Amino acid sequence: MATFVSKYDFGDIVYLVTDPDQLKYIVCEIEFRPGAVVYHVTSGRESCAAYEFELSHEPDMVEKLS
Repeated sequence: MATFVSKYDFGDIVYLVTDPDQLKYIVCEIEFRPGAVVYHVTSGRESCAAYEFELSHEPDMVEKLS
């Protein structure tokens, strides 16, 4: 039986590291692919898919201020 591990969990608040507005997103789906985990996140009417390295638990204030 396979065990799947992800850094983020359903309902976690995350931030896209490249988002200049640093909006809060919620993890609503986790997709396990060979060699990668893809998170489907939503913020109001905005939604997207992102790899683990594209997300953070903390906002990037440098990105927001630039």
